[in-house]
Amino acid sequence: MKTLPTIGFIAILAMPFLAEVVSSSWVRLWRFHGADWLLYALLAAISVTFWCACATLVAASRRRAIVAVPVALLLGVVVGAHAVFFAQYSSVITAGYIEEGYRHGFDARRTIAEQRWMILAWVGLPALLSYGLLLVARPMTWLRTIRNRWKAAWLGAGLCALPFLPDNPAKPVDIQMEHSVMRFAWHRVTGRDDPRKMADAPYVPPARGNRIHVLFILSESLRFDSYCNDPSAPCEVTPETNRVMHDRVPLYQMRSNDSFTIMSTAVLTTGLPILASRQELEAAPNLFELARAAGRHTEYLGSHKIKYLFLRTANIDQVVTFSDLSNDDDYEYADEDLARLATRRIAQLGSDPWFVMLQFGDTHSPYSVDPGLAPFRPYERDFSWDGTPKLFNQYRNAVYRQDAIIGGMLDRLRSSGALDDAIVLFTSDHGEAFREHTQLYHGGSVHEEEVHVPAWIWAASSVRAQLGPAWARLADASSAPWTHLDVVPTVLDAMGVLDEPAWRGITTKLWGTSMLRGRTRPRAIPIGNCNDLLACAFKNWGVMQGLVKIEAREWDGYWNCWDLSTGKNEPPLLSMSDPACQELLVEARKLYPTLPNGRPF
Repeated sequence: MKTLPTIGFIAILAMPFLAEVVSSSWVRLWRFHGADWLLYALLAAISVTFWCACATLVAASRRRAIVAVPVALLLGVVVGAHAVFFAQYSSVITAGYIEEGYRHGFDARRTIAEQRWMILAWVGLPALLSYGLLLVARPMTWLRTIRNRWKAAWLGAGLCALPFLPDNPAKPVDIQMEHSVMRFAWHRVTGRDDPRKMADAPYVPPARGNRIHVLFILSESLRFDSYCNDPSAPCEVTPETNRVMHDRVPLYQMRSNDSFTIMSTAVLTTGLPILASRQELEAAPNLFELARAAGRHTEYLGSHKIKYLFLRTANIDQVVTFSDLSNDDDYEYADEDLARLATRRIAQLGSDPWFVMLQFGDTHSPYSVDPGLAPFRPYERDFSWDGTPKLFNQYRNAVYRQDAIIGGMLDRLRSSGALDDAIVLFTSDHGEAFREHTQLYHGGSVHEEEVHVPAWIWAASSVRAQLGPAWARLADASSAPWTHLDVVPTVLDAMGVLDEPAWRGITTKLWGTSMLRGRTRPRAIPIGNCNDLLACAFKNWGVMQGLVKIEAREWDGYWNCWDLSTGKNEPPLLSMSDPACQELLVEARKLYPTLPNGRPF
């Protein structure tokens, strides 16, 4: 028993490292390279010094039982917060993640309430264990002989340097958390990275297009495999839209360029790639400004909160967002209210040409479900790893409910004749992951479950006749590879203004092509979730060209190359020696200085 105090002391120092083992996050360590290991070793020394100082303080106190409480709680929070976060996102807490939550007003209270028992277990058990160890721990003799001023100097220098360390995962979990919080606080004090007011809209010369109405419907977090894409196939998850829009043209190979709403909104409304700077995005006219210059009435009606979007609204004739539909942040019926409002608004617009964008959001986590419209069972908002199948059913039920809402709205609009001179485009901002590649939700990667999205285009018979061969070209290209970059050119083409001479300076900057002009050779485009609009919560990026893409996440040692032609969430992995992969590697070197893990390639 004489060794018990020493064992207890060592166990205290090892707690943050044991958190790596318990949460299975230790696997990321094997993807480190030389510089990463050096940084990790240096910061591990700071971690040991910090907890050594805390344990020594407790051991020297006459009121050990009281002084041990805050130290044990701190250890519990460090271990528990890391374990819960890694279980959800398969990533450590980063400064970028905290920054992103702050920028967009993320309220953690609902998440904490829904997962309170898991959080209490992960925080409480390590805290109790730490408390017991602190009561018996006693520093080794040789540690007590080191002068306190040297311990303090080493600890102080290390902690002061934390805000300035690179935001990469090569840190022990306790240092990673302290670094993230301190870096965020430093940015707030210095005013760095604060959201800025968008620039005023650029001038767009007037243009004269046709009189076709355009309805653009954008959903949230829809996966390709959780939607009825083939109008002629049996439909289980989205039967209402499948029935109402049975004569639509499906786009089987549509992909988003990212998996964050704010980035997707920017791409879908400006036609610029994800690596465009914020200044370039603000200098570009958006779809509403272009439609207005083409003589159209414009409206944005959405059940999203505007702070989650990159959208300049000053020149839109009518704007409705979540805050206009409800004052309750937990309100789960915004999609229904939006559909009723849209039905009423569009019916009142009349014969003058219009452009209306509807953005539905109730399929975002935590996935709003109507128990009377929930065919997929069992379902539950269970965010644990073992609960993933039930959470996926929760998600599918949310998709089913939203389909009933959107399908019912479209049925009413078609029946009333409001769409008799209209073309309708539908897609999702991105997909959703359910741990296929360890991660949950979206934004963590550009794997297929997060970027392969459903999409379709429908047009009234009068519009099809007006478009003529263009409609036939679209139908012929339903299996061609498209991305969100092709939406803006397609909408402008449908309006008859894509070739407007006065707009050459605008349209030549668009990265996509009109889907109404059929198949073209796709260009290599950047994909990922890091740009000027985001704090890069999870570092991941790559390049996609047609049906081949390379991608990597921050813990990957090198690029992965995928053959997307199968349309499956787990496509075949190609060798990087494949000519198509080598071609994308050349493009990647033009776009990115390093891999997401910081390693040159």
